[in-house]
Amino acid sequence: MNLKKNKRLIAMLLVLVVVASMMVSINLSFTAIAFSEIEFMETPQITILTHGLGGDAGHWSNENGLGGNYAQDDNSLLTKLKVKAGGAFIYRATTDNGNYRYPDYVLYEGYGNEKKAIDSISKHIIIVFESKNSDASNNFVYNEFKYMLNAVISKVKSLNKGKIPKVNLIGHSRGGITNLQYALDYPQNVDSLISIGTPYFGSEAAQSFGSLILNNNSFGLEDIVNETIFNEYYQRWSNGYESKYKDINSIAIGGAVKINYLREILSRSSAEYANELATLLQIFETAIFQGIGVPVLKNMYPTLVKQFPQLEIFGEEKFVELLTLINSEVHYGTWYSDVLVPVDSQQGVRGDKNYLFTKFVKEFSIENSSTTPNLTTNKLPVIHNIETYDPDIHNYILKNIILKAGDTIDNEISNVNKIENSNNSMNDLKWQIKIRNIHKEVRTYAYNSKMCHLNDAKNWTSLKDIETFRLEPGETKIVDIESNGLATSVAISCTYGSKRYIKYADNLWYQSDVRFDDNIFKMTVYSNTIPYYVYTCYDMEIGIACKKGDVWTIELKNNTGSDRNFEYNSKMCFEGDAKKWTGLSHNETVFIKNQDAALINIQEYFMATSVAISYKEGIDRYIFYAYNLATPTGTMTSFCNKIPAHYEFHGINVAIISKNGNVWNLQITNNTDAPQIFEYNSKMCFEGDAQNWTGLNDVKETRTLQNGESQPITITENYSATSIAISYMETDGIYRKVFYANELDQGKRTMNAKSNTVDTTKTDECIAAGTLITLADGSQKAVEELTGDEMLLVWNLKTGTLDSAPIMFIDSDPTHTYDIINLHFSDETVVKVIYEHGFWDFDLNSYVYLDENAEQYIGHWFNKQTSDEYGNFAWEKVQLTEVTFTQEYTTAYSPVTYGHLCYFVNGMLSMPGGIEGLFNIFEVDKQTMTYDLQAMAADIEEYGLFTYEEFYEIYPISEEVFEAFNGEYLKVAIGKGLITYERIAELIERYSEFF
Repeated sequence: MNLKKNKRLIAMLLVLVVVASMMVSINLSFTAIAFSEIEFMETPQITILTHGLGGDAGHWSNENGLGGNYAQDDNSLLTKLKVKAGGAFIYRATTDNGNYRYPDYVLYEGYGNEKKAIDSISKHIIIVFESKNSDASNNFVYNEFKYMLNAVISKVKSLNKGKIPKVNLIGHSRGGITNLQYALDYPQNVDSLISIGTPYFGSEAAQSFGSLILNNNSFGLEDIVNETIFNEYYQRWSNGYESKYKDINSIAIGGAVKINYLREILSRSSAEYANELATLLQIFETAIFQGIGVPVLKNMYPTLVKQFPQLEIFGEEKFVELLTLINSEVHYGTWYSDVLVPVDSQQGVRGDKNYLFTKFVKEFSIENSSTTPNLTTNKLPVIHNIETYDPDIHNYILKNIILKAGDTIDNEISNVNKIENSNNSMNDLKWQIKIRNIHKEVRTYAYNSKMCHLNDAKNWTSLKDIETFRLEPGETKIVDIESNGLATSVAISCTYGSKRYIKYADNLWYQSDVRFDDNIFKMTVYSNTIPYYVYTCYDMEIGIACKKGDVWTIELKNNTGSDRNFEYNSKMCFEGDAKKWTGLSHNETVFIKNQDAALINIQEYFMATSVAISYKEGIDRYIFYAYNLATPTGTMTSFCNKIPAHYEFHGINVAIISKNGNVWNLQITNNTDAPQIFEYNSKMCFEGDAQNWTGLNDVKETRTLQNGESQPITITENYSATSIAISYMETDGIYRKVFYANELDQGKRTMNAKSNTVDTTKTDECIAAGTLITLADGSQKAVEELTGDEMLLVWNLKTGTLDSAPIMFIDSDPTHTYDIINLHFSDETVVKVIYEHGFWDFDLNSYVYLDENAEQYIGHWFNKQTSDEYGNFAWEKVQLTEVTFTQEYTTAYSPVTYGHLCYFVNGMLSMPGGIEGLFNIFEVDKQTMTYDLQAMAADIEEYGLFTYEEFYEIYPISEEVFEAFNGEYLKVAIGKGLITYERIAELIERYSEFF
């Protein structure tokens, strides 16, 4: 064995383990970052300038703009950015080794070659990126760029206590693609993405003449014209636009040119091909003026070459291709291209593909541009090569980039897209307008979703199609504005304080018969300010955002000092109801953070004319209400009201007014939406009696109140009793709605309020504490001691024998004073019944409920469990001999067994109350106490049985519950009229808490 070789192998394995561990660590750290909260600096700290294909740092500042070396130039965009930033650190970044996979970047300070690391963030940082191989592929250059920028961001983050800096990316030509690649990968880092003359969708000129005009035959040129590559970028941007990219300040700047201006600057240049291109343009203009087409010019090529020998440099094929290209992009003397990239591609548009960038086009002409323009490179003075030195483009960028605190951008609205029907009909035209909140606070924006007339847009009048929304600072939204007859203007506004700030526009550029005119997205934007009426009430700030149809959109701002829920009626109501907060049947809630706002919609509603908005502070309600709402003035007649401390359950609204001695003065208000007769105990009572409306001996007064009406009542203290009890009966005569409370506090006007619904027909809880329940082994246990895990002795009607069954649940009512029905039997057995309880009656051969009318069953014989001489379970008949009535402070219980439902109380075979219709379904043989199988079969034949699936379609309960209550037999019970579908639903709702 070679020891040296093994040592080398072991060392390599250790290195691999370390690397693997590092990779795991890196992956874990990236995962941790992805799921932790990332904090960014508020103001962009870094601006990157990225040159194009074949370019260098001199793109941005060179020897007096003459296309020389990277140097100080006061007319450059670089210098102007530094001035706008109030001073900046300027670096040039380039790769040191040109390694595609592992580039190493170097920063040079200023315009020289002195290396300098970033060691301060006291000023804005401007970095001019310079690729080591600017002719290389998109990915090669991007890899250099990404490595450099992420390293810079990491360094600045460390200098800023962990806050990540936002960056501005400005790119020219292919540099815009490099920046786009970064934004696609790291959108969270990018504040502005600004491109100039970028071929987002390729370039026909580059496709045909790249190697000739650009003097460049590179991988970069191949990528620019590769449809697969640029469509991949677009798909990523389009697919992630809403979730990742829409709030980036993305701007595409393009150039177009008047032919006469281009001929002028080319004729003044000594650059290669300049004279030839100028001659070609002159021939083209002359031919167009004389109505000569490209095919004729092709045939004239030999003659033209003799007249203009310089054209021979193109060759006949390229001559025709170039003329064909110019002919397709020129209209009425304007070339809709910067010569190298067509306008639509520069603006991120091609057919139905649209990046939805904010768009700006400079149309170069003799009137607005220098005839001796500064160049970004030493190449031809075509528009593409003078764009980054153009002062109009500079001004546009400077107005729309943030470099220091307090900066804002100018493009609050921009024209980004148009949508037409297949017939290019103006009537179906739809413009897409990008709205960006350029302010430092959240604002409410409104826009008319259809074109309007200019004066209406300016003054915010006669706008019938307004939509509203809220935007965070820097947030963007794209809205559709439809064509509307002869109207040609768009109207957009935002509100802040007592002002409505209006942006309105016309002259949206559209000319359907010109290919590239369609893709120059322009509009003329104006501003106006009008009053915005804001009404303040209890620290609520309310304004009319807009009205659309019969719906009023209200802006509600929370200035209360706390995050809170606000309530409002979503339909207009009557003034009295709004003031008292009564009878509002369309109540909705909106949560608003302190100092934030929300938009709420309130619909007109028949004759009602008021809006109602409120919030509760503790138990006081603060109300804003208004009527006479008007547009476009935004005015209304408004009021405030405060409803003092009150409590409300079941529409019973109770407030403490005062206390005199031992008498409490209360106010009750009817908020039940209907007239009611309210009952109340005029003395305080015990909580259990108040809750269940039992044992109340002082219910001597009532109050008949219309909906919304209030009246005073008095309740007197009563020894150790501390609760108040107020109630009303629902119209069905079954349910009593109870409001009860204790812990009344005179000073704070507070109480511990609760509610209950008492089913006056409910007889579930039917035996008193102390009643003995027989267990399966024959022993007995007091009902209040049952845990629910016991097996109880039951009678099985299917087998005619004693059996055992588990307890499904034990229902109970709280301890308080109950009316007790004492049942006395001939063997001296006594059973205390509350409400009602079922017993097996031999005389009637069925279970019967013994309740307050139990005396009519005196003399009947009932089933009593006993034991024979051998100790085996048996039963005997005992006679009901007496019924007495008493009151007792106790607790009511009602166990229910699985499947059988029955059990033995003090030895008596019994059935719990409140479940009539679930038993006595089939006839029983008197001798054996078993189901009469023949009669049972006949019933099933006539009425059928429920399957679980069939029953579930009506009542979605578990199969366990279905079997526990013998659900299959309920079809027979319904058929015999023993129970109804509605009653089954009530029982399911009643007992749902136990399952």
